[in-house]
Amino acid sequence: MGARQPCVTLCLLVVGLFFYSGAALAQAVATLTVDDVSAGAGETVAIAVRAENVQTKIVGIQGRISYQPSVMQVTQLTFNEAFLCSVCITAQNVQTDTGEIRFLATLVMDTADPIGLEDTVLFTLGAKAVGNPGDSTPIDVTFEFVKDTDHNILEVDEKDGSLTITGGENVPPSVDFSFTPANPQVNEAVSFNEACLDPDGRIDTWFWEFGDGNTLTVQTPSLPVSHSYVRGGNFNVSLTCTDNRGATGSATKSITVGAKRGGPTIYVFPNPCNGLCTFYYEFPTNAQSAELFVFNVRGERVFSSQLNLNTNQFGWNASDELGRPLPNGPYFFFAVVTTDQGLIKTPVAVLVVQK
Repeated sequence: MGARQPCVTLCLLVVGLFFYSGAALAQAVATLTVDDVSAGAGETVAIAVRAENVQTKIVGIQGRISYQPSVMQVTQLTFNEAFLCSVCITAQNVQTDTGEIRFLATLVMDTADPIGLEDTVLFTLGAKAVGNPGDSTPIDVTFEFVKDTDHNILEVDEKDGSLTITGGENVPPSVDFSFTPANPQVNEAVSFNEACLDPDGRIDTWFWEFGDGNTLTVQTPSLPVSHSYVRGGNFNVSLTCTDNRGATGSATKSITVGAKRGGPTIYVFPNPCNGLCTFYYEFPTNAQSAELFVFNVRGERVFSSQLNLNTNQFGWNASDELGRPLPNGPYFFFAVVTTDQGLIKTPVAVLVVQK
């Protein structure tokens, strides 16, 4: 589409349809609306022309659009895909220097089941903001006719739109978030709710880092996300929001996850372990301290360690209390838990070291 393109075909189509439609009777009102949009300088946006409150199907449109070319340049006009059938007729002429578009589209009808458009997007403009921040242009649309399946001209209510160029220097978004519950436990779902605002545009992506190595990218605004932790402890949760012009803002908050306590139970996985044994445990809610004990087959204690009640696992490198690697073979282990009601010992279990 270049400046002042020839429109011989368009003119012939316009003349023929004009005389055909002259005797048609006006029908019920439909509302044809142009979007109001905003864009940063140099940004390309889509501007839709929509049909609403259509009482009968639309099969043909013809008209023109005008705008200020110093503020907006139209890069393309895309008709609804229904107008793009092999036997349909479409035509357009974009005058980039004067800011005017002429358009025509008509559908071929099947009398048994007329093809036509109801409440939908008739066509979309690809428009680039070429002015300065604060500039604005009306987008005026005039429909010379809108026809229904009987070739009657529909009476329409036209609502013009506009494009406004936002801001100067892009302002980064402000970022905040909240989460519930405030004091979650291991394996309990935590709901995170974003509160990002962009003063001169929109938020395009929300990137979550949950502090335990897991991340999530979201592209739906105000969508709460859920995450659970498999171990207890303190985690720094970060949210980074990116706006439509690439600026980012971040916020970080700490969340404390309590160990899920039941039991008491303790086990090793995997078992046999190949030099790094991981003990998993659950203790009563009134546990005050806990200690792990490991013995060899002769009943000699080879290792012991205090266990952290704020988590639910402990890693052991299969070495004795002096740091010497233990030989392969079976070992016995249990934990002793101190509570406000006394000591509780877990059942004795077997682990196998196999390096």
